[in-house]
Amino acid sequence: MMNLSDDMLLTYSGFFLVTVVVSCLVNGLALKSSAWAPRNKVKKIIRWQSTTKPSFGGISFYILFLISLSVFTMLSGIEEVTENKQLIGIIAASTLAFLVGFADDAYNTIPILKFTMQICCGLILIYSGIYIDLFASPELNYAITMFWIVGITNAMNLLDNMDAISSVVSIFIILSAMLIIYLKNDLSSVYFLLLLGVLSGILGFLYFNWHPSKI
Repeated sequence: MMNLSDDMLLTYSGFFLVTVVVSCLVNGLALKSSAWAPRNKVKKIIRWQSTTKPSFGGISFYILFLISLSVFTMLSGIEEVTENKQLIGIIAASTLAFLVGFADDAYNTIPILKFTMQICCGLILIYSGIYIDLFASPELNYAITMFWIVGITNAMNLLDNMDAISSVVSIFIILSAMLIIYLKNDLSSVYFLLLLGVLSGILGFLYFNWHPSKI
């Protein structure tokens, strides 16, 4: 098992602390500016809470994702990103998911559009070589992967109706993924840094999303 060197521990700790602060600042700014943000007020949405709260919390996640990617690029070189087909797929799918989520926060997009974009995200990941490999049949593996992606996405959307639940669940999922990377002796991979950045984004968001949530 890889031992976490002093330099790596210091680098990751500093990166984590800085990105948590950035997340808090971005979410605080989003909270203040949400009153002027566009939103379709005609269409009604069923929520489990009687109060209306500002949206756009996902902005901080995507910003921290990009910051993490940029830091890795500066440390390892652009070739480590451009020559990694799976990473390109993750970037493309994450960007599409963010844009759709941002549009939904602003304009309450119709369900069929969100469902179609979820399928597109799944197709992007599968095309880039990211899929669940359980059976000899590639088609069956692709179908299971698509079902998992769409299912998890909508499950997290459902949990988002309750204060802090989706954030806490996401934190445990990310920590589990980071533990797997640690056990595989791959702490220097881009995926560990991306997970660390998104984790800090969620922690900064959780400050505003804890009951009673402000965002």
